[in-house]
This record gives sequence, C-alpha cells and structure tokens, in this order.
Amino acid sequence: MRTLPLVWLCLAAVFVGLVAAVMTRPTTSDLMDHVPGALRRAVMAQSFIPENLIVAEGLTEICKVSATACFEIVKPQVRQDFTDHLIYNRYAMTGFGRTLACYGLFGQIRCGIRTP
Repeated sequence: MRTLPLVWLCLAAVFVGLVAAVMTRPTTSDLMDHVPGALRRAVMAQSFIPENLIVAEGLTEICKVSATACFEIVKPQVRQDFTDHLIYNRYAMTGFGRTLACYGLFGQIRCGIRTP
C-alpha cells in the first residue's frame, strides 16, 4: 500500500524534469552561436583538422585570428546535421575523419569530438 504514493511521487518528479528540460532547452541560435568557438578550440587542439599538413597549418592560423572565419572555411568541407528534439538540440559537423557534436540541454551547451 505504501508503494503507490511513492510511484506517484517518482512519476511527478520525472514529469517535472521533462518540463524543466523543455523550458530550459537552448534555442537554435544559442547553439549555433556556440559552434564556431567549439570548432576553433578543436582545430587549435589539432583534433579536427584536414590530413593535408599545409591546409591544416593554414586553417590553424586562420582559427587563431577568428572563430567565425574558421567556421566559414570549414563549413562547406564537412557534412552538417542539426537535430531539434523536444528536450535537447544537437548540431554535428562530420569531416576529416571525425565528428564535432554540440548538444544543448537544460540551458547548457556541451561540445565534443569523436572518431566514427
């Protein structure tokens, strides 16, 4: 008999968490404003660069100057994927043998590199 109120309490907590996720999900523009900086950090760390060393060196120099210019140069060379889910957003750039993915959830944006 005592487990029924506990079940309702757990369901209410899950519902409140889902509502909070929906209400605090970053907008598309918030996510896209964050991507150039994440790309710049990835290029500077040598974790998202082309295999051609001359092109990689040039891209690194451009990224030192401007994150926006870095993004504009890389953007046509990679596959982009934006997914707008109910509780989170995801933007991914796939190219150079790696994927840079940024997720927006609960008002925060996190980015990371993975090798497919």
